[in-house]
Amino acid sequence: MAVTRILIATLLCLSLPAHAQRFITVASTTSTEQSGLWGILAIAGGIAWLVAAFGLWSLQRWAWVFAMVVAGFALFEAFLWFLEYPGTGIGFSAAIMPLLIILYLNSKDIKSQFVDGYDDQA
Repeated sequence: MAVTRILIATLLCLSLPAHAQRFITVASTTSTEQSGLWGILAIAGGIAWLVAAFGLWSLQRWAWVFAMVVAGFALFEAFLWFLEYPGTGIGFSAAIMPLLIILYLNSKDIKSQFVDGYDDQA
């Protein structure tokens, strides 16, 4: 149980530097550029990952669904980066951590901790 919590926290914390880097980039731009909305969305994404991490750490049932939704948005964002910067690998590198989080959260042992009756179905 403790190993699971540590692994979940580690995976989620590894995804936070990408959000911090975007926040620093947006915060350093001038107000005349059209990056204000993206800065707000980067901050909101970082806060969403933190909420998911704390919820998963305390084994809250809602946190599993919330983390899946946040990871889904992160994969969609990585897809948009793939379309915007083809051939650079930015989209691929942005998709690695959310994909690992989704795969880990859907593993049998982890899903049984958060979904009622999952052991009976499997």
